[in-house]
Amino acid sequence: MVDFVAEIYNFAQLIPAVKEVVENCYAEETLKVKANWTSIQELLVEFCKEVTKKNCELGNEMYCILQTACSHTQKEPANYNLMADDLNSLIPHMYRAINQFGQVDVSEDDYRIFSSKSGFFTLEKISSNRVFHSAEDPMWEAYICAKRIYCPKYSTFSFIGCGLGYLPWQLFCLSDSSVDIHIFHNDPVIVQYALDYGVLGWIPEDKLHIHIEEDQFKLLDSYSDPHPEWGKIGYRCCNDIFETLNEKAKDILVGFDALNGTETIFKDIVDINLARNIRNISETFYSFKPKTDCSECLVVVAGPSLDNNLDLIRENVGKKTIICASTVLKKLLSNGIKPDCVTVLDPQTRTYGHFEGLTDESVPILLSSTANWRFGELYKGKKYIVPGCSSEESIAYFKARNIASVDIGTTVSSLAIRIALTLGAKQIDLFGLDLSYPGGKSHASGTMDLTTKSTEGMIEIPCVSGGTVYTTRQFMIYITEIEEMIAKNKQVRFVDYSDIGAKFKGVIWHKNL
Repeated sequence: MVDFVAEIYNFAQLIPAVKEVVENCYAEETLKVKANWTSIQELLVEFCKEVTKKNCELGNEMYCILQTACSHTQKEPANYNLMADDLNSLIPHMYRAINQFGQVDVSEDDYRIFSSKSGFFTLEKISSNRVFHSAEDPMWEAYICAKRIYCPKYSTFSFIGCGLGYLPWQLFCLSDSSVDIHIFHNDPVIVQYALDYGVLGWIPEDKLHIHIEEDQFKLLDSYSDPHPEWGKIGYRCCNDIFETLNEKAKDILVGFDALNGTETIFKDIVDINLARNIRNISETFYSFKPKTDCSECLVVVAGPSLDNNLDLIRENVGKKTIICASTVLKKLLSNGIKPDCVTVLDPQTRTYGHFEGLTDESVPILLSSTANWRFGELYKGKKYIVPGCSSEESIAYFKARNIASVDIGTTVSSLAIRIALTLGAKQIDLFGLDLSYPGGKSHASGTMDLTTKSTEGMIEIPCVSGGTVYTTRQFMIYITEIEEMIAKNKQVRFVDYSDIGAKFKGVIWHKNL
């Protein structure tokens, strides 16, 4: 690290450290408060002294606040809430103080490095006006992110991109210096910035491994390689690399990140969902037996083309097995269509809105083990749990009970198709499986998730009936996933009843029957 940067960062790192103590105080984590406060108290006093040399009034004001905060720890019992309040009031002064040590705003080629409010530098790509870190406190921003994605089971964290190294550093710290950090990048300039002007170099040499590969596809191959010698790997894509890739490489990376990324923001609710679902639902979907003929199943999901096929679906009620996604259950029931079962996948709370106001609860639901718990707890009809592979906890739970987990993928459409395959379907008719934006619409009319978007900037792909339609990278992941499922089940005939959706490999368009 450049010398003048080290001097600034020596005090800048006290700001996120104080924020962490405040967080510990409000959470009543007494042992953490004592440990973290002990580690920074003397440094804060030194900081106040150095600030006083540059701005006497500011330095003295900071010292007075610091003394008051300390006084709350010297009482018995200590009042950590008042301490946190005082330290919170200290932080704006620390922002002002850190600027006394100098600010940076320099540009070189297509990059700009400038000081954030906290003193740590931020990186901007000038041509795209894209800032890769917080302009207020990038180290704290990284700490918050690291806490969300860190998991002790990982012995390695693999990053594609690195910014100025704040997130790798914070993950390294959260692991108590135990994980290896691997950085994959196609731009050695950014990596050098991270070493010289960021904090990547704070990671010890024996724990930091940098891989530079300018060919983007070789880079992606190396990043996505399982590397069994590295142990359990957590993956993270940083935003400084994404826009440097071409469209094909972006699609590859988005797909890999969706399937193999580190624990996401939903991990906490996924764990809660699993716990409550296994408590509320006793039967697995292996015991589900519909009364209709399962040799031909209708899979009904929420694409815009569903509006054109309601009459045809209605004709098959009681004749063929109808499996629908939770998104369309209310729509089908209001149109006189009672499916044989409804599938539920998403973990988020908002998805229970698909059932709000529902009065007919005679349709069985097949619920992924980590789907939102409200379906399993609040729905009064028959319920079955689908042992999914969406979390290691789910796999372990069912494995211990000799119940096979199901690879249901990342979309409710995949789950519905998997149910049809498990029921022994010889033909699966697909309704509403568009995974595109015909006319800019995402879903069928009357569904909760319906949005209308401009197709500008979307990906143009073949339409099932000829010509092209527009889709997104997220939909492309689903398309690939479903095509792989179809390819593994060549004994089953898949028929697509959409005229306006994406074209799937291995699927027959209904007008070509």
